[in-house]
Amino acid sequence: MSSKIKYAYLHGQVWIYRRNYPKDVQTILGSQALKQSLKTSDPRVARQRVVEVNDRFEATVSAVRSGGGENTTEPYSWLAQGVAAIDRLRATLCHLEAPQFNLQERVAPTIAQLADQYLGQRSNQLRPGGYKSVRYSVSLFASKFGNVAVDRVTRDHGLDFLACLPRLSTLVGKDDRSSGQSLDWLLEFSKSRPKITARTQRRIWSQVNHFINWSVYQGI
Repeated sequence: MSSKIKYAYLHGQVWIYRRNYPKDVQTILGSQALKQSLKTSDPRVARQRVVEVNDRFEATVSAVRSGGGENTTEPYSWLAQGVAAIDRLRATLCHLEAPQFNLQERVAPTIAQLADQYLGQRSNQLRPGGYKSVRYSVSLFASKFGNVAVDRVTRDHGLDFLACLPRLSTLVGKDDRSSGQSLDWLLEFSKSRPKITARTQRRIWSQVNHFINWSVYQGI
């Protein structure tokens, strides 16, 4: 049997999955590819896991593209579409929970713990401007649900977060008082102030969606 596996390569003694996102998806996610250890040196097991991770890759692409282009007549219609991404991610997670992947049982980390890990990784991958944008979006989500374990993230968390976005002000981040504040504080601050656009809301959700996707599979 050939040792070549599509979208995977052998790094040392472990197979690594890597598949480039389409150009339009790269732009939204701020990431060129999905890369993940398959946690095996056996090519037969690696082939099985590539199939599973490919399912996650396709789910991510579908979730990103489901937002479509900006709609000027219905600026918030994408919110209902975007929250379905969490459902898809959790469904895919259930599919991936095969015995061979769960090498040992462990307690799932919290969103706050994974946010620190994720932002540390992204700081080495993105330019300063892109990283600042991702850090802002992920920090908003972590400030709201930082104590929630990644395997406890539900549709309700997504709906709650998405409902907050239209209430955020354009002055958040520009006013020194808003630096390092929680999402709840920022919502109070944003009252009676100009609000962010639908395009900005969609960007925040896309970046948080990418973080959730990454967190689910890093955290299990």
